[in-house]
Amino acid sequence: MLLSFKMKNVYSFKEESGIVMYAPSNQVKNRYEDNYTSICGYDILKTAIIVGENAGGKSNFIKGIKYFQSFFEKNQRIRTNLMSIFRVNLLKDVKSLVDAKGRQQFEILIASEEKNIVYKYALTLGVNGIEHEELSTQTQKNKEFKIIFSVDTVFRAKNVPENDTTPVAEVKVYVPSLEKSNYDRLTESVGANERTGLWVNTFALLSIPNTADFIDEVKKIYINNNDLDLPLNLYCQVYDEKLVKNNIPILKTQEYLEIFRLIDSSICKIMIDEERPLSSTIIVRKYGSEESNREILLESSGVKQYFVFALILYKVIYENMVTFADEMDSMFNPVLTAKVVNYLHVMGKYGQLVFTTHNVFNMSFKLFMKEQMYITSKNKKTLESSLYSVSKFKDLRYDSNEKIYEYYMMGLLGGAGGDNEFLYTEE
Repeated sequence: MLLSFKMKNVYSFKEESGIVMYAPSNQVKNRYEDNYTSICGYDILKTAIIVGENAGGKSNFIKGIKYFQSFFEKNQRIRTNLMSIFRVNLLKDVKSLVDAKGRQQFEILIASEEKNIVYKYALTLGVNGIEHEELSTQTQKNKEFKIIFSVDTVFRAKNVPENDTTPVAEVKVYVPSLEKSNYDRLTESVGANERTGLWVNTFALLSIPNTADFIDEVKKIYINNNDLDLPLNLYCQVYDEKLVKNNIPILKTQEYLEIFRLIDSSICKIMIDEERPLSSTIIVRKYGSEESNREILLESSGVKQYFVFALILYKVIYENMVTFADEMDSMFNPVLTAKVVNYLHVMGKYGQLVFTTHNVFNMSFKLFMKEQMYITSKNKKTLESSLYSVSKFKDLRYDSNEKIYEYYMMGLLGGAGGDNEFLYTEE
C-alpha cells in the first residue's frame, strides 16, 4: 500500500507536493473504520480524491507519478527530462538551464503486507543524471529506518577535453550488505559512464536484500502485471480489447458481477463473449419475472466504461492493487461514485484507489475523512500548482454536517478558479 508520494520541481509543481495516505491519529477515524486498514503499525487510507480547477494540476500530479514510475522501466541513463521541469516552457533558453533549477526530487513510502515491511525511497535527479538515490526499510512504525543503500554522485563540469580520462563523476556508495571490493567496480562503471538506469535496479541484479522486493512493490502500484496497464486514462483505455481479453476469467466471477451491478441493480447475469468482449458480451437484466438480453455494444457509453473500470475495482479489492485514475467523473455520476467508494471501503483490504475529479459533490464527510480529500490550486501569478489536504482547514468540523463542496464552490478552500484568496491553519 502507498503511504506517501512526494515530488518537487515536476511539471506545474515547483515546491514539494504530494499525497499522504495516513489515517488521522485522533478519534475521528473510529467513525470511519472501513476507510482504512493497518500495516506495520500504520493506519493507511484505502481511498483519496483530488479535486481542483481546470489546469490546476490534477492531471500533472498523476503524470508526475507516472513519470517517476517510468524510471523503473528504463534501461538507459536516468536524468532530468527538461520538459518535465516546472515552467520549463516559459524559459527563454532551455539550454541555459542550470543544475539547481533542473533538479527534481521524489520520495515514496510503500508498505508491503506480504513482507510486513515499509520501504522508503528517495531520488534526486539533475540534468547530468542521478545525484542521490537511497532505499531504507522499517519493520514497525516508530522504529528506525535501516539503510539498504545510499548513493551520492557529484558530476564534473561539462565541456571537458576529449583526452581527459578523469571520471565524469565522483560517486560515494554506501551499501552495508555489499562487500567493499565491489565499491570500486561500481564507482568505475559510473565514472566511465557505463552503468544504466536506477541504482536500485543495479543492486537488485546484485541480489542486495530488499531491492528487488521494493521494485516489485512499485510496479504493483502502477502496473499490476504485464497485461494490465495503469488506468491513468480510463477513457482512452475503455475500448482496449486486449485489456479485457487478458482478464476474461475475472469477468466470469460472481465477485466481478457484484461490482458491475453497482451501476444497475437489475443486472443479474453477464454472458461473456471471449472473442469480442466489448461488443458481443450480453448483459442480462431482470424485471420482475422477466429477463432481457442486450449486447454491450448497444449499452450507454457509461455502462461500457464501467464494464472496464469494474475490472480495475476487482483488482483493487481482491488483488490489493493500488490504482490512480484521472478524471474518474468522466464516467461516474455522484451516486455511482458513492456506491463504488462505499463498496471499496467495506470490501477492500489492502488495495487503494486515488482519483481526480471535477465532481465537487464527492467532497462529503459521508464518504471521506478530511485526510482523504485533496485540492489542487494554481497561483495565477506564477502558474505554480499546490496540493493540500482538507485537513489543513481546522474550522471544518465533522459534527456540524458541513457541506464541504459549498465552501469549495465559494472559493473559500481554494482550487475553484477565480481570484479568491483562502487561508488555512497549519498544525
